[in-house]
Amino acid sequence: MSQKIFAGVLLFCVAATSCWAQSLGHVETSEWNTYRSIKFGFEVKHPKSLHERGVTGTANGQPIERVDFTTTPEVGKPQEGLVFYVQRKINPKGLSIDQWYADQMKKAPKAPPPKTLIIGGRPAAWYKVAGAFGQNYSFFVSLNKTDILTIAFTRPLSEAKLDQTFETILSTIKFLD
Repeated sequence: MSQKIFAGVLLFCVAATSCWAQSLGHVETSEWNTYRSIKFGFEVKHPKSLHERGVTGTANGQPIERVDFTTTPEVGKPQEGLVFYVQRKINPKGLSIDQWYADQMKKAPKAPPPKTLIIGGRPAAWYKVAGAFGQNYSFFVSLNKTDILTIAFTRPLSEAKLDQTFETILSTIKFLD
């Protein structure tokens, strides 16, 4: 019995230390801007260096519903960006986000397996792949039964994991329903 208690305490301490270590880096958001959209059904805080850029057009015959945020180009610095894209009625069966992702990836046999996390209190699936321009991150979360919000951005290839600023942006997402 005492071995089970010891193992439980040890596991708790390791988990607590791991959580604490992950939250050591803090990004101050009090000076950040807030983007809020009833149309898209969410709000998010972002650094003032990211500026909203409207995007219009169509994709697969459907109107594009997206908002982009980009930095002002500077000589010698890569331009950073963040995209929020709503895919309306892309989940007609109302599948859970991980089931929906698996269903979508059947069409792409080399697709990376998703990782999971919580965004705005909702389950989300995400993956990262290296591309010509860097590490491409895509996050997927259900807005409602049939609509999926995709959050996408690219980071430098040299970054082994997601940087604190983008982690913090994701942590500020709130859904409006």
